[in-house]
Amino acid sequence: MEKNKGIYMIENKANGMVYIGKSVNINARFKSHFLELGRGNGNKKIQKDYDIYGLDSFETKILEFVEASDDLADKETAYIQKFNSIIDGYNCRPAKHEGYNYVTTCLNNKYCKTVLETAKKEGLSVSGWLRKIAIERIEQNESIL
Repeated sequence: MEKNKGIYMIENKANGMVYIGKSVNINARFKSHFLELGRGNGNKKIQKDYDIYGLDSFETKILEFVEASDDLADKETAYIQKFNSIIDGYNCRPAKHEGYNYVTTCLNNKYCKTVLETAKKEGLSVSGWLRKIAIERIEQNESIL
């Protein structure tokens, strides 16, 4: 088994928030994440905290090595759920959407939980709920931007 393929976590030690990811080359992916953050081009949620707390506040961990690449998305989704890292962390969506149509851009932490809960109450996916709101505003001649 390759000892570099699997599921990893980036944890902000200052606030306890985590990002769960998958990679066929975890070490290279860690370097890529921090290179992007150093340039100001990282995951929007992580970037905000990286800019506030700095590199030393982040710790990387390998959660599980995975033998088959086909298992990566399932394993990543399971860890995202375990750590609740969409609502309480830096992840924007699960690795496997399981029929749901998730928005691929991150909502900031202030709104993410509210949007997820509201969409769920209305029986809609997040993107479906956002589409509904946009259409309602357009029909009412309100700006959506």
